[in-house]
Amino acid sequence: MWSRARIISALSAPVEGFITGRLGDLLRRMYPDRQILMRARGEVKFITLSRGLQVGATLLGVLVAGWTGYATMSFFHYGAVLAYKDGELFRAGERYDTAMVDIAAYRDRFDAVNLSLEDSQDRILGLIEQNRALRHGLQSTKSQLEMTQAERFEISRLHDRMTEQLGALETQLDGVAGHNQDLRSSASTLRTELDSLSVERTEAIEERIRLARRVRELETELSILLVSQEDVIERLAENTVNNIGAIEKTIAMTGLAVDELVKRLDGNAEGQGGPFLAFEPWMVEDTPLDESVALLDRHIARLETIQEVLRLLPLSAPMDGSHVSSGFGKRQDPVQNRLAMHHGIDLVGPIRGAVLATAPGKVVYVGWKGRYGKMVEVDHGMGIRTRYAHLRKIYVEAGQEIDYREKIGQMGSTGRSTGPHLHYEVIIDGESMDPMKFLRAGKYVFKG
Repeated sequence: MWSRARIISALSAPVEGFITGRLGDLLRRMYPDRQILMRARGEVKFITLSRGLQVGATLLGVLVAGWTGYATMSFFHYGAVLAYKDGELFRAGERYDTAMVDIAAYRDRFDAVNLSLEDSQDRILGLIEQNRALRHGLQSTKSQLEMTQAERFEISRLHDRMTEQLGALETQLDGVAGHNQDLRSSASTLRTELDSLSVERTEAIEERIRLARRVRELETELSILLVSQEDVIERLAENTVNNIGAIEKTIAMTGLAVDELVKRLDGNAEGQGGPFLAFEPWMVEDTPLDESVALLDRHIARLETIQEVLRLLPLSAPMDGSHVSSGFGKRQDPVQNRLAMHHGIDLVGPIRGAVLATAPGKVVYVGWKGRYGKMVEVDHGMGIRTRYAHLRKIYVEAGQEIDYREKIGQMGSTGRSTGPHLHYEVIIDGESMDPMKFLRAGKYVFKG
């Protein structure tokens, strides 16, 4: 074990070698050898402070004072930085509140459009039923008119026959004097019946005229109704086509083919069946209105289908108040600092921020997955899946059905990560897609 004298000598030796020349003279004047007198238990001891030890103590004091000043300046600097970050978080919260108000307004308008379409469809169905009732009434009126015309013809034929019989009787009356009185009586009776038939004929003619006039009135009302129905259907079809075009344009912004998504969605449609009944042309009498209604039905069916496709697409951000720290594609790897391929985007948000499902679907994977750390994978149908990696906590289970923007986890830094963030991927048929295309398309869907 070294003695105190040897330790002091070892510390002062390097310094003594440095102090030479003019500097040595200056240090000798400033740091003469000093002794410290110590008394303990009646004994007096001396500790000698050499010049080298004094210089070392002075340098150590200067270093401590410099480090204390640097730490103080760093403390105030980082305090200012934290205050600036708090301001950014507050402004991001205000932008989030504004976005939520815009989303709520859009949803209200979207619900109003759907209600308007449903009301218009109900009115169309009512008009169609009125059209059918008018057709039935018109057919019944035509049948009655045909029966009246047949009766009129029969009455006219009977009148002619009676006239002939009356002429024959009058001839017989002139030729047979003995039966004159009887024949006159029969002729009078026949004339009475003939007059009665004439009155009935006149009434039948008037009834035919009245029914013909009513038929014309019904035909006029039917024409007006058909024009009105066609106008309503045309406006509805135009609005439906415009809505279809807007939604298809939004879906196309993601880089996906709309018709392909529709085929995949239709592949999951419910089964159909029933007994076979052969079609006969006389069963259905197509009219221009029927064709317009059929076309409108096809447009509405198309609109409902692509609305369902839009509902299943991951178009919203998986975190509120977040920003992209690393994009999709080639980038400098943050760990190895080499060029690498990034199959998703990295999002940074509030500390321990909630991670939300970007579309409804079914959870197909939950747990630790190598470099992804704690990860959740969701299947949205149509071959579309989303991944949420580096999570701190997970709130869902495999096989669970989840809704749009349901909380599935908490942002963390598990796995191969340099700090808290969310790694988010969109996968179509096993191929990674750029999530930013979906987020940009979502801005058109959720804007106010």
